[in-house]
Formats: sequence, structure tokens, C-alpha cells
Amino acid sequence: MMKKARKYQTSEAVNDNPFFEVIMSHTYANGYFLGIPIEFSREHLKDFNGTATIRVGKDMAVEVSLGYYDTRRNSCVGGGWKIFREKYNLQVDDVCKFEMIQRRPFSFTVTITRARNGPSLTKLPEGRDWKEHNTFKVMVKNRVPTVPKEFMNGGSHENILELKVGGQSWFVKVNYYESVRSCRFSKGWRKFMKACKVEIGDTCLFKLIDERKFVFDVSVIG
Repeated sequence: MMKKARKYQTSEAVNDNPFFEVIMSHTYANGYFLGIPIEFSREHLKDFNGTATIRVGKDMAVEVSLGYYDTRRNSCVGGGWKIFREKYNLQVDDVCKFEMIQRRPFSFTVTITRARNGPSLTKLPEGRDWKEHNTFKVMVKNRVPTVPKEFMNGGSHENILELKVGGQSWFVKVNYYESVRSCRFSKGWRKFMKACKVEIGDTCLFKLIDERKFVFDVSVIG
């Protein structure tokens, strides 16, 4: 059984360099952006929109874009994140510690702690099919949770899913937001949450059971 979503950590390192840690969700480990904790964003990155570099050890640095979003009160790593997470084969539940070693231009060193029984640093083969497992984990951090891009159908910006729990069905819309390059549940999701008693902090497992109609069997594992 999966544990409830863990809070991100943010603090000061022993050497006084500010740092934050992020546990890789399915979205972060497979998508195009990484959310930075609110506390760290406010203190060190508020209103900054530009580029930064991130590197592991003495490897070549990867340039990424940083953007601060007032509505969400936090910063996100955007452009360049996909290159970085593919380079180091980041997986769900891996932990990345970002230590700020330089300001303006921002530069971070990254320490990766692999999840138990996690993979090696070997890069995954190109073109790996996301349907090989057909199962996705979504941590419900708010009432409009971010979901994997695989919930979208082709290049569309919205999609309708059928979610099944115990023989009953609910239809939920998924929207893609170009500004933050992420997908979120929208119409129908709150009704599903209420009916299935899904709470903030719970984790839901979505198993694709009909690829043509986009039907998922959902388990709420708390």
C-alpha cells in the first residue's frame, strides 16, 4: 500500500547553501516540469523568470527555465527538465535534493536518492511505450490535481475519461494548460471525489482498461 503524499522539505544546509527536496511524482518523473516548494520559491525565487543551471556532481550542467507563478505562489522548472530527468532516468519516488550554490545566474547541484529497489542511472531506451504497465499513480494534493500527460488523447487540449469504481462510472474532463505544460482534472472530478470519498493527501491508482474509450479502473489507496 502506498503512503499518503509526503510534504516537500525545504531548509538550509549545514554549509548555509539553501536547498529543497522533491519526491518524484509520476508527473515529475515523466513530464515536462518540476514544481518547487512554496517556501523556497517565496524566499529565494519570487518574481524571478529566467534561466538556471542544474548539475549532478561533475557532470555537464543542464540549462533549465525557471518561472514564478503568482496564482500558485511557487516557481517551476520548465524547459530543460525533460532533458535532465531523462538523462538521469528519474523514477517515481526518487528524491532530488537541489542545493543553490550560486545566485544570479542561479546554479544548483542535484543529489539523487533512488527509491528502494530503484533503477540504475542508465538512460531509458528512446520511445518506451507508456502503455506497457497501463497503471498511473496520482497524488491528490488539491481539488484540481495535476495528472500525467498520458491522460490526454493525442495532441488535443482536452479529453474525457471514464472512471470506474465498484461497478459505477463517472466522467471527468482533463485539460492541458500550455502555460505550465501540465494536465489537470476539471469538470466532473469534484463530483468523483465526493462520491468516492477521496480526500486531499490520498493517492489514487488509475488502471487503463479500455484504450479506445479511455476507461480507467480507479483504486483509492489513501
